[in-house]
Amino acid sequence: MQTYTTIARFSYTFEYVILKLLLDKADIRYFFKNEQFASIMPMNAIGNNGILLMVHQADEVEAKQILKDFKASDSPLKLV
Repeated sequence: MQTYTTIARFSYTFEYVILKLLLDKADIRYFFKNEQFASIMPMNAIGNNGILLMVHQADEVEAKQILKDFKASDSPLKLV
């Protein structure tokens, strides 16, 4: 059975759009838990622990580095 770990939490979908592209480019196995719920009822998703970035354990180290680099970037595309 594949095991996924939470490595980040977001309140709104716009906060991680660019991050999704970076994870896809690196072939990281991930999904955003509560993503669909947040698009339907955004304010309820915040109270429901937000939108969780779930990453496969085998990709966790690489995904955390991508997340760290993403947060440190000064890109005007970064909305977080």
